[in-house]
This record gives sequence, structure tokens and C-alpha cells, in this order.
Amino acid sequence: MIATDKRKPAFRIAAKAMAKALADVVEVTPAGGKDTIPILNTVRMEASDGVLTLTGCDLDQWIIRSLPTSDREPNSAEWLASIRPFATCVPARALLAIVKQIDADAMVTVAGPTDKESRVTITAGRSRFRVACLPVDDFPFPTRPDFEHSFSIAAGALRDVFARVEHAISTEETRYYLNGVYMHPQDLDQRFAATDGHRLARLVQDGPDGAASFPAVIIGRRTVAVLDKLLDAAGKVDTSTSDDADKACSRPMVEVDSDSNGRVIYWAMPAPDGGEVTLIAKTVDGTFPDYARVIPSAPSSFLTVDREALLAAIKRVAAVCSDKTRAVKLELDGAEKAIVSTASPEIGDAMEEIACEYAGEPLTIGFNGDYWRSCLSAVATDKVLMKFTDAGGPCRIEAEGGESALVQVLMPLRV
Repeated sequence: MIATDKRKPAFRIAAKAMAKALADVVEVTPAGGKDTIPILNTVRMEASDGVLTLTGCDLDQWIIRSLPTSDREPNSAEWLASIRPFATCVPARALLAIVKQIDADAMVTVAGPTDKESRVTITAGRSRFRVACLPVDDFPFPTRPDFEHSFSIAAGALRDVFARVEHAISTEETRYYLNGVYMHPQDLDQRFAATDGHRLARLVQDGPDGAASFPAVIIGRRTVAVLDKLLDAAGKVDTSTSDDADKACSRPMVEVDSDSNGRVIYWAMPAPDGGEVTLIAKTVDGTFPDYARVIPSAPSSFLTVDREALLAAIKRVAAVCSDKTRAVKLELDGAEKAIVSTASPEIGDAMEEIACEYAGEPLTIGFNGDYWRSCLSAVATDKVLMKFTDAGGPCRIEAEGGESALVQVLMPLRV
């Protein structure tokens, strides 16, 4: 006669820790709707050996989030002996809403479905919730490919890279190959580029070990948005130990892995609670244009100006911009001052003078004010250098001081 396992499928965990982990996973979980496959609205929840693993997906991206449970806390031997591993699928946003309503410091007990109870039961103090679940075998868990390319990079460094180029990502769905950041090797460099046809941002950095052989890929706009949040949290994780002599050498790292053709990328990084988070994302299937051709190589006029002063001037005069064009005009007719102005037949006009250093022929050129400000905001130095060929040609924007890791191109408007 086969003995029956009388242990219950359950685990215990702090509400705050579970809520944060669920918030990560929900980033890729569809919001729902009549056209959504029901299983995609769920989070795959697996508890085993003191570890809770949560997985969410939308068939293009998966987030796998692991964290320690509270099952192994002191004086918990009796509890450990009474529970067994289990896995099920629970409505993701409903589960997050429930856990967020529980006191952050409270201990939550989650009991999985059994032969007698087909729902997941969540208890905390005097509160009890019973939530419907779906079979775990229905969840579209990704097949792990054979990795042929990989590199490691500091989480904070990768977050900064995306922050400086992602403003130029196109949102035009018909030009889908521009809907992301193009990451590719060139010689020993690693390059990141984004463009929407009106502006271009390209950042160059020394390639980490393994990056030179990594395939050129387009990292989708939605993937970049998810990575922004995950990298921001991972960058704050303290991975140092008391034995670390150099804290800089113990920065939290991201392991980036790809299959042979770069169709799928795994981004694995530490989580603040001692667990791990992995984003699995399909890349954009397309060919990124040869963006180097639009970067001006022989400018004839040069403007050096305080970045914050120029940003503030553009913001002020834009108050009377036309909503259709957002055009802001820049006039350069002297070595020490620039005039930023705008005019709208319906509203009026505005202008502001700012100090600058200019070398070149008199020039009047216009830009989309929003695009101009996003380019300036991506520059990390106090002063910015703008290089011009003529009023109808693209403008090159970079940090003052010569060759910059970040080069941006802004296309002009007629004014």
C-alpha cells in the first residue's frame, strides 16, 4: 500500500517581500481583457526548499523572480516538517492587490490547492482570501536555449546606458525596426543606438569580456522599459562582504546571455531581498539602419553653452509654442550670446538671450523643443557642445571637451 503524503502545500513569507517580488513580475503580465489568453493573466507560483519562484509572461517577455521564504526561520522545524513543495498559477494582479492590502510587516501564509480545496488560500492575521487558480502545466514556460554568447556588466552602468539613449526610441509601429535600442559590437567597443528619424542617440563604451562576439540585436522598447526598473533596483543591491577590500569590485552585476542568433536574451541580476530576477526577452526581428551616415563628420560652426541655462530657456519660451510643431528657433549672430525664441499665431511669441561661446557664420535654425530638451537632458556635463553644418543640416550634440561617449543628432525644423 502506497503511503499518502499528509504534508500540506504551503509556505510563509513577509507581505512586504512578496509584494515587491510580485510587482516585478506584473511588469510583463497583460492587464487583461477579452482577447487575452487567461493563463497569461496569471503568475506561476512555485514554492520549494525555502525558495519562492514567481514567473509572469506575455509570450514575448518572461520575468522569473526568486526570493527566500520565511519557512526556515528559527524555531520553525515543526512547520517545515508539515509542508511540501507545490506549484500553481494565480491571477497576478489580483494576488498583488491582496498582498498590498496586508500590513507590510505581517507574515503571510499561502496554502496551495489540494484534492479537497481547488483554490489558493492566503491568510494573514484575521484576514483570509481564497483565490481561483489554473493548472501549472498550462503556463507557457520558456525553453532554455543553448547559450553561445554572454557578457557581464554592472547593473548601474547598464541602467545609465539606457537612460542616455532611450529617449530617441521610435514609437511608430510601422517602422518596427526602430522600436528599440540597437546594441552591437564594433572592434573592441560596445555600442548602443536609438533613433526615431528625428533624433539619434549613440553611446560607445569599452566592451566587457565577451561583448565583442555578442550578436547585434535590437532590444525592444518594452524590454528597455522593464529593464529600467529592474536595473534600478539591482543597482542598489549591496553585494559586498566584510572581506571585500575594494567595494567597487563588488558592484551588482548583470549576466547577459544570448542564443547563437540573438533572437532571445536572458538578463539575470540580483534582487534587493537576496533573491534573483531574470528577464527573458525576444529581440526585435529586423535590420537597424546604418545610423552612422547621419552623424555630421565635418561641421563648420560650434556652439558651447551652459546646459541647464539652455534647457531652462527652451522650457520657458515653449510656453507659447504651437502644439503641432513645438518649433523653437535658435539665432546665432555673435560670439557671446544666443537667442532662443518661438512664435505662435494663436498665442503670441517669446524670446530669451543666453550667454554662450560661438564660432562660425551667423546661423538661424529651428528644432522641435521637446526633442531638443530630451537630447540636452541626456548629456551628463555642465556645458554642451552643438555642432552645425548649415540651417538645413543635422546638428551634432555632445558633451563639452572633445570626443564624447555619447553623440546625438537632432534634425532641424523650418522656422
